[in-house]
Amino acid sequence: MLCGPVEIDDQIIKALEKDELVIFAGAGISMPQPSGLPNFAQLAGQIAKEVDMQRQDKEPEDRFLGRLEDGSARVQVHRLARSLLIREDSKHTELHELLLRLFQTPSKVRIVTTNFDSHFNTAAKAVFGGAASDMIVHHAPALPLGDDFSGLIYMHGVLHEPHDRCVMTDRDFGAAYLTHGWARRFVLRLFAKYTVLFAGYSHEDTVMNYLARGMPGTGNKFAFVPLGEESKWNFQLIKCVSYSKYEAGKADNEHLQITEACREWVAELDLTPTQRHGRLQQIYFNGPDSLNDQDKDFVFRCLRHEESSYGFFGNPPKKPWIAWMLEAGLLDHFFDRSVQPTDHQRQIIRWAIFDGFIEAEALLWNRAVSLNFSLNPSASRMIAIQIRRRSSHEDAVFRKWLTVLLQQHEGDLPLDQLAWLIEACRLPEEAEVALAILASQLKPKVEANTWWRLLE
Repeated sequence: MLCGPVEIDDQIIKALEKDELVIFAGAGISMPQPSGLPNFAQLAGQIAKEVDMQRQDKEPEDRFLGRLEDGSARVQVHRLARSLLIREDSKHTELHELLLRLFQTPSKVRIVTTNFDSHFNTAAKAVFGGAASDMIVHHAPALPLGDDFSGLIYMHGVLHEPHDRCVMTDRDFGAAYLTHGWARRFVLRLFAKYTVLFAGYSHEDTVMNYLARGMPGTGNKFAFVPLGEESKWNFQLIKCVSYSKYEAGKADNEHLQITEACREWVAELDLTPTQRHGRLQQIYFNGPDSLNDQDKDFVFRCLRHEESSYGFFGNPPKKPWIAWMLEAGLLDHFFDRSVQPTDHQRQIIRWAIFDGFIEAEALLWNRAVSLNFSLNPSASRMIAIQIRRRSSHEDAVFRKWLTVLLQQHEGDLPLDQLAWLIEACRLPEEAEVALAILASQLKPKVEANTWWRLLE
């Protein structure tokens, strides 16, 4: 799905449609204004400044915070973090709301955040109003089963709850992912079942290093990644949803394109059936030559489902659109014998052949020629029904397609349709054609029988 310049993978779109998508929200969601909160590395830096201590070269943030807590200074890391992160001037961002709106209703939300702020709670009240209470909220360490949950998960705790339960130090991470393992158990089951989209994470995040340990090597994980940084995300088969950073001075948030993409995505989801139908019908009337990239993407997605495609297939077939569909691969199942067409695909066959044969005949013939006259049985039957209407076509059309139909596998056409085609032959001029149809069904066959029947 094309959302502005950002391409959202179809696997993500389908997972959301099937209620199988989980969004992981990282620090990048709460960094832009009006949230203005630090990421984990910046938080560690602010704590270091508060206690006048320095991180060692390349020392991981969690280890540094653990050293402060366990060392001679006995710094109360969690209490200090709470004082730095809980600010009255920090509010949720548009992206907090958009990520919630992707799920349409509070009961379908599946968001896991490793942030310590509670901005998703306030965003839920703004998005769902009084129904926000229908969204289940879980706080670490009391997490649900990773393969059977819904709602909002504060996987590393939230500062409005007892702050000493937040996962910040190396000791905390060790308990969450190793000794007690409640976070590890949760993510192992989650990654095994759901499609996951990471938003607001960097490949260098401490959190990602721990999460990576729980990721099975399956291809159901995606992440918003700046263009040019895709190679850094190759670990654990994470696929990239690439976006462009804004240049300094052109936007307050260099990662604003994630918000813009999600805004487009939500706007698409919010379309009513009537609005979707109207837009598709207008695109159809304008013709394929007027398609821009987003209109093309919209048409592709609408034609995938019977309920959303009527604005297209409810119109008379036109040659330019049939040519476009052939080029786009939307009619490939016409010519594939191995495909068992769905009801919707049969509807498309009927639209192009039964309703639009006069418009489509030459285009379909050229494609059939290029594929050695391979036809799906459903397409063969529809063509047989169409060509027997001799008054609608030239004699040459009847004869050439009949030749193709007789080359298909035995049984593709039922006997009644073969009888119709014989009836459609003009005698005596097409006697040889009628005999060819009859001969196709008069081939001798050898059938095995039991020995006693030979004596009857």
